[in-house]
Formats: sequence, structure tokens, C-alpha cells
Amino acid sequence: GEEFDITVRAEAADRDAVAKLADLHVGTVNGAPIRLGDVATFLPRRAPAQIERKDRQRLALVTASLRGRPLGAVTKDIEAALRGLALPPGYTVGMGGEAQFQAETFGDMLFALGLGSLFVYMTMAAQFNSLWVPLVIMFSLPLASVGTFLFMLVTRTTISLMSLLGIIMLAGIVVNNAILLVEFVSQRREAGLPRAEAILQAGRTRLRPILMTALVSIMGGLPVALGLGSSGAEIRRPLGLAVLGGLITSTFLTLIVIPVVYTLVDDLLHRGRAPAVEPAAVRPRPAPVSGAARDHDGNGSD
Repeated sequence: GEEFDITVRAEAADRDAVAKLADLHVGTVNGAPIRLGDVATFLPRRAPAQIERKDRQRLALVTASLRGRPLGAVTKDIEAALRGLALPPGYTVGMGGEAQFQAETFGDMLFALGLGSLFVYMTMAAQFNSLWVPLVIMFSLPLASVGTFLFMLVTRTTISLMSLLGIIMLAGIVVNNAILLVEFVSQRREAGLPRAEAILQAGRTRLRPILMTALVSIMGGLPVALGLGSSGAEIRRPLGLAVLGGLITSTFLTLIVIPVVYTLVDDLLHRGRAPAVEPAAVRPRPAPVSGAARDHDGNGSD
């Protein structure tokens, strides 16, 4: 099953075929044969061994292999060098191969992340029958990205297809803790409790379920993040690191940031709904009364 590179070279007499091209017959004149050497001159020149075209245009490929550096960093260096390259008219330069595939994949993954976040928001808006409550819950998504990129920075893991898949998975996982918290606050406020008291009760009551849910998810994703298992587990390691880091940071930051965001948004909405204060009615001043009118009983004089 092993493969070996083999180089084959013709004999010296066969390699001198260029000199024999002059003896080729290309036609006849009055019955006499015409040799190619009689009508053409042979000069050695360099030429491409293979001509490639794309969309009916000549194409020249420059390929390289990576060693010790990620593809994204090498691509940035190449693009920076190409920006200072003066090309003749009619020539263009573009990325292909794995660089082009990576750019297209990242664009598709970002679109999927945005579409998934939109679906999550629409589902919560239908369940809560509100537009601003799901907006508060969606603030937990940036909290998850903090841990994701921090874990990748510490472990020196590059952004890849598997890590992007983990980030998309987090869009539907990390909102669970915020849902538990905000939903309890809404129930307590409907029961008549003040907002501050409802938030404090939600923090005390929902702390244990949030920690239990997050701990189970973290322990379940720990083997994937460590790359344990059969051969090929290293490919799935960026996915586990992305999910693990997002769950850890979002669990603790949700308990602090989400109540603050809820309070700020609620104050902003109540300020916008407050009725405008009507100006006080101005009563007309009574007209001055003459002296004759004051002395209506006859005791006064003008």
C-alpha cells in the first residue's frame, strides 16, 4: 500500500528528438519533398509544460504547503504582499484552493449563526408574548463568545470549521440559563412583587438549577474538549473547546449581567411610556373693580 516517486528518463539518442524535427516532411513541390528545416528555424525557448484555463482565460497556479502556521495567518501575509504588487494591464490575482474554501465556509457559518439567533429570538418572542424580554435574554450570546475566544487563545487553537460549529451550537444552549432567570422574574412581578425583590428571589431560587444544568453540559463536553477517544478525536477538539468555554463564562456572567440589562431596559421602557405632564390651567385674573362699585351701598364716593 505504500507509494514511491519514480523518475523515468529516456535514452540520450531519444532525447535529441529536437534535431530530428528538421527532417520531417511537411509537403512536396513538383514531386520533391519539403523538409521542415527548409522552411523553419529551430531556437530553444522556455515554455510551460502545461497550459491551464479557467472561464476561457489563461491561468497560472502558484501553490505552497503550510508548516507551523495556520492558514488564516499565511493568507493575510500573502494578501498584504499582493497589495503592493504592480500587475500589468489585464492581469488579476486571486486566492484559490483551501484559502478560497475557508473564506466561503466562514461566510456560510456566519450566515447560519445569524439565522439561528433569529430563530431563537422568534421562538422566545412567541413564548413570552413580548419583544423586549427575548432581547434581554439574547444578551447572553456575547457572554458566551468571551469564554469561547479566551479558551482558544489559551490553548492556541485556531478558528476552524469545527469551532464555528461549536459557536453555532452555543446560540441555542447558553440562552437556557437566561430564560430560567428572566422567566422567574416575570412570574414574581405578575404576582405583585417589586422589580428589585423579584430579581433577588430569582437569583436565589434559580441559582441551583442553572449551576446543575451548566455543570452537566460542561462535563458532557469535557471529553471532546480534551480530545479523548478514538483516532481522529483531535479534529473535534475545537468544537469541544468552543462549547466548553462559552458555557463556563456565560453561566457566571448571566447571573450578573442579565439582571442589570433587565433593569436598564425596563427603566427605559417605563420612561418612554410615562405620560407627559400637562401644564397647569391658567386662570384669568379678575377685572379691577371701580370705587363706585365697591361703595355700592352708598357709603363710598368716586
